[in-house]
Amino acid sequence: MESSKFRSPPRRSAGDLRRRSLPVVRRFRRRTPSLLRRHLPCATKKDERMTEHRSVISRVRLPVTRSGTLVFVTSCDVNEIINLRDGGHVRKPQPLLRHSRGMESEGVSPTPLNDSRGNGTAQSSHSVDHDLHVILSLSVAFAVGALLRHAFKRTPLPYTVILLLFGVTIGGLARVFEPLRKYTAMAHMDPHQILFIFLPLLIFESAFAMDVHTFKKTFVQVVLLAGPGLGLCTVLTGLIGRFIFTYGWGWMPSMMFGCILSATDPVAVVALLRELGASKQLSTLIEGESLLNDGAAIVLFEVFKAGSIPGEAWSAGQIAIYFVRVVLGGPAFGFVMGKVSVFWLSHVFNDALVEITITLASTYVTFYIGEKFLHVSGVLAVVVLGIEINSRKTNISPEVEVFLHRFWEMMGYLANTMIFILVGVVIMERAFSNVDSTDVIFLFSIYFGVMVIRGIVLGLMAPIMAHLAYGLSSQSVCVMVWGGLRGAVGLTLALLVSGEKGINEKIIGDKVLFHTAGIVLFTLIINATTVKPLLKLLGMSEMSTARRLTLAAAIRRIREAAWRTMSVLKEDRFLCDANWEVVETATHVKDPFKTEDVEFIEDHMDANGGFTSQCPSCDTTIPPTLKPKELAEMAEEARLRYIKAEKTSYWKQFAHGMLGREAVRTLQAVADSAMDDSEKLIGLKDLEHTWRVPTVYKKLRDYVHGLHQRLSQPADEIPPPLLSCQVVVYRFVKHPAFDWTILGLILVNVVVIIVELAAPISDDAKAKLKIVNYVFCTIYLVEVIFKAIGYRVHYVWPIRKTVWNWFDIVIVGVAVIDILIDQLAPEEDKSKKFEPAILRVAKALRILRVSRILRMTKFFFPFLLNIIDNIVNRHLSLGYDIGKGFVMAEDDVGKHISQVVEHRETAVKLKLLSDKNRQEVTKSIAMLRKEHPGIAISVKTRHAIRSVWNQCKEVVDDMRSDGLLDEGDSERLNQLIEVGMKRQQNAPSYMNPSPPEKQLRQISWLQDAEEQVLDRIVEIATLVEYEQDQSIIAEGEDGTGIYLIVSGLVKITSSNKSTFGELKALVHTSTDYLGSGSVMGEMALLTDLPRNATVVCETPVQAFFIKSEDIRAVMDDYPFIEDHLWRVCGVRIAHTMLIHQPDYQDLSTQELRFFCEWAYVADVDDTTDSETFTVDETMKEIILINGSVLCLPSRETITAPAIIPNGSKFVIFKSKGGGGGGGGGEREPPPPKLLVIPRTDFRMTQKERSTSSTVPENPFDRRYSYGGRRFSYSRRLSYGRRFSYASHLSYHSRRASMLSRRSEMSRVQSRTSSHRDGHHHRLDPILKLFRGAKVGDAESNAGTS
Repeated sequence: MESSKFRSPPRRSAGDLRRRSLPVVRRFRRRTPSLLRRHLPCATKKDERMTEHRSVISRVRLPVTRSGTLVFVTSCDVNEIINLRDGGHVRKPQPLLRHSRGMESEGVSPTPLNDSRGNGTAQSSHSVDHDLHVILSLSVAFAVGALLRHAFKRTPLPYTVILLLFGVTIGGLARVFEPLRKYTAMAHMDPHQILFIFLPLLIFESAFAMDVHTFKKTFVQVVLLAGPGLGLCTVLTGLIGRFIFTYGWGWMPSMMFGCILSATDPVAVVALLRELGASKQLSTLIEGESLLNDGAAIVLFEVFKAGSIPGEAWSAGQIAIYFVRVVLGGPAFGFVMGKVSVFWLSHVFNDALVEITITLASTYVTFYIGEKFLHVSGVLAVVVLGIEINSRKTNISPEVEVFLHRFWEMMGYLANTMIFILVGVVIMERAFSNVDSTDVIFLFSIYFGVMVIRGIVLGLMAPIMAHLAYGLSSQSVCVMVWGGLRGAVGLTLALLVSGEKGINEKIIGDKVLFHTAGIVLFTLIINATTVKPLLKLLGMSEMSTARRLTLAAAIRRIREAAWRTMSVLKEDRFLCDANWEVVETATHVKDPFKTEDVEFIEDHMDANGGFTSQCPSCDTTIPPTLKPKELAEMAEEARLRYIKAEKTSYWKQFAHGMLGREAVRTLQAVADSAMDDSEKLIGLKDLEHTWRVPTVYKKLRDYVHGLHQRLSQPADEIPPPLLSCQVVVYRFVKHPAFDWTILGLILVNVVVIIVELAAPISDDAKAKLKIVNYVFCTIYLVEVIFKAIGYRVHYVWPIRKTVWNWFDIVIVGVAVIDILIDQLAPEEDKSKKFEPAILRVAKALRILRVSRILRMTKFFFPFLLNIIDNIVNRHLSLGYDIGKGFVMAEDDVGKHISQVVEHRETAVKLKLLSDKNRQEVTKSIAMLRKEHPGIAISVKTRHAIRSVWNQCKEVVDDMRSDGLLDEGDSERLNQLIEVGMKRQQNAPSYMNPSPPEKQLRQISWLQDAEEQVLDRIVEIATLVEYEQDQSIIAEGEDGTGIYLIVSGLVKITSSNKSTFGELKALVHTSTDYLGSGSVMGEMALLTDLPRNATVVCETPVQAFFIKSEDIRAVMDDYPFIEDHLWRVCGVRIAHTMLIHQPDYQDLSTQELRFFCEWAYVADVDDTTDSETFTVDETMKEIILINGSVLCLPSRETITAPAIIPNGSKFVIFKSKGGGGGGGGGEREPPPPKLLVIPRTDFRMTQKERSTSSTVPENPFDRRYSYGGRRFSYSRRLSYGRRFSYASHLSYHSRRASMLSRRSEMSRVQSRTSSHRDGHHHRLDPILKLFRGAKVGDAESNAGTS
């Protein structure tokens, strides 16, 4: 039964209403500021009718309640309550309006017009209090949201459901406790404000965080669900409202109700799918459907809402135009805004505030302009905007990209927190105010109906979607049906219906709001909380055995790292007496993924990753017991992890400036495509198109170049004349300024001719133009005469190369004929002396003179060729950048493939396939480097510049972290460095290669050499050439010299290359390709050992060859060259060996090279039979690069190349000759060589080590001179922390420690000096480190580096 408070008041006549209302409006006008008078222009007219009065009320948006009370709250703090008796329908509050019924429910009574509380001061105070309540409500909502998220983090309830329940609780309490109502006033805000404030944030955050590759591949499926699927859901749900509900709704309100309930908001489901690690394709499909069907639902809602208002229904043509404009215009506008935003972002470098502001502003600008000015779908526009910026995220600075994602995650979190709390409050305060038992029954029926309808729609779409993109399984269909939650969008649309003028509130507005709020409540409480059990029931939350095994291996490595860390800490003087039992218990890492299958596999896995079993009776090893399905799963999991590791390497290279934006984007896209295809890795076929020049460019360039050659003869090809007068003219016409001057005159003449022929001019102007014409003709004639004198017969011959010259002669002849016609008769007598046909010919000849502008094409051809060359060079540069990035990624990932893949056999197959792909790409880009050397040099130069700037930036960061630089100073230095980094991005795509002699002078082991040394090397070098497939070096032959490749490509094949790591000795041969700038044969020169590789020319090769006897003669004169050679070879060997060590797995190839650059070759006294070398705390790694040694106390003999164990305290060099021989007695083999990599706090550059004769006062100040990666390397190489003793001391204590060490070294020096005559002294490596010279005879010190 209808409540009495909802009864409509008795109707009044129009005249009665006008007589009662107009005086009140006049009083309201007199008391209203001038700002509001513009809204009531017709209220003072005497002949005003009731319809005009209603339009005035509509413009100022005064809500008419059932009780006839209007409540108006303006922005200028005027609150006037106008009592009118109106029998019209009920209107809900609009922006800046408060409903009187809502006020009465809050305990606020209407204010009379003559009440003093309506003055400006009181209203201003009330407005301030209201604003404070809103601010407090927002702050409390965010704080409570954080508290609930933290408190219920381990519960199965989704965060959004908890927020909804909290909002429902607050809304219920506000209905009971009156003081709480002022804090829930935001629940009465205009629904449009909810859309404009929260929806752009949520839409952009979802689109920006989405996997673009997966979304693009599933786009057709998403469109099917958001288009036909949404329409079918709308129709079926509308049928329920039309025929099952007893509210008497028409077709339009029913369809409007159907499209409101069809808008999904699966925030909780998507978050849960990501948390459980379910299929990324499924979560992207659900989220993509939600993004698009929100926009589609709003479009349909506007159509059906207009049809639900009497007199505002649209025609079929209007609907069609509206759909085309909104559905197509929205994405188009979003795409344009996305391009503008990306362009802006690409011109900002490392400015987080600016880049974040660009994304935030573009989101709201796109949504607002699209909705309010262009009248397109703002939702679809923001979706496309987010996807476009996401797909071009490489235009965002790498240092800002992570922070930008965190910012949008926070914005999405805050928006979800606020909106779900508001939803709960709105449900309790506004949705359940006009409800009876029938509505509750209908609510349960519509809930089940919505679930069934979604199941029907997905069931119809599933057969089609199963053959698209990634397919669609029955389990996924079940999850999508049950996960079709309803949320803020549907509830906001229902609020718009409830407050819309022209829609019956009691029959339509309140009922739509109640049922929508109920569906939102039920889906969030029931569906969202039961998705996790559903996934478990369907088997979609379970991990595969391969993935669990991989995670178990990760847990095992974490435990090993923890054990090693505790072993190091137990020797620390500050932590050695800690309670290590408690530490071990507290740091024990549990394996949450282990199952019986994983335990069984781990128990039967050997140290090398192979699976074996033993017979319980005879202990015989039997083959693996894994099923083929499990092996296939392990292989697929290994492949996916390998490609993910490659993608990570690509992004690291981009972050360090080693890859361009387009290159990393292309590589990421290729990697995503490779992940979609089973049993596939990235190979040459996927990349070679990036450096293959399109045929159209080749043909266009050849055509333009040929046309230019045919139509013009370069002045350089014309020989100078013999006569002196002709030489002067020749130089004059050959100068480029002459051609450009004539070109400018041609342009001016063309303008004059066009004005003369086209514009009506007077006789005086004609006479002046005639004189101008004579002047130009004279200039052209002089030009032809001068060129004929200077170029002689070459000016007109051969004809095929002098077309432009003949063209100039013809134009001059035409001009002469035109002048003759003008001179033979005046203008008025021409018609008498000449036939009309002759006059038409003369006019045509004058027009023909305009064609001389075609001569500009002579200068346009080089410009066009330059444009084509730039396009081709950029394409080739991008391709070379992509190939180089791929090879570097393969090197980085291949070194720890044993960590990526646990199964040994799978790792071997993956490694072989990876090596094959790497070799093919290496060969291809090497051929590109051979064909286009300038492209490769440009890329290498750009990368070298960025590498230098990276090191400089890290030096600044190191010094700031250690307190040696203030924050302001470091920021200024970083700004200078970033300017250089940004300038490096605009480097040219082509650079001319260096001449061969310059390449010879740039060899690494000749750096810092004096000019006379370089001249000596150039003098003994011989430039030789080799044909394709010709062998340069054969494995096993004696070395005869070293080679420097100047141009061409060679293939190096080695059958005895040492391999390290857990995949030891699995690969017996290795192949690599080298190009220009590479040096071969240094190690054979130093050791006299046979060649260990075969080098064959893949292309014609040009190289410098230096004979062994010649370079040894130079080394005898300049000993530092041999020292540099040993160091260069040692660093190369150290890099090859350390790259497989567990402690260096986290370092990229380039980072490891920088780490090895601090190394130096230990000085060895070669005048004694043996020598003891002490390993102390200053040394991080020691690599034996030649000979053999005996380690103490283990008494183990180690042969080069090898890493000296860290536990060794002494190294005894064996007798001379331990290095092996091959010199046939002609040259004594060199003694053992040790490469020492010092620890972080004891690093010195080679220049400092070679020039230092005394211990530096503070060696810690020297460690920054080279730009080393002190902080990052030391943290990584010490199991994640720095455990050197220096890290526990302050700067002053370290300084005191070093001073005491200096005095100790002085005593050691005095002791060793007394034993020099007998050559039985022992070397002190600390003294050797800081002095940079051997303690021995003066002759041995000469030339030491």
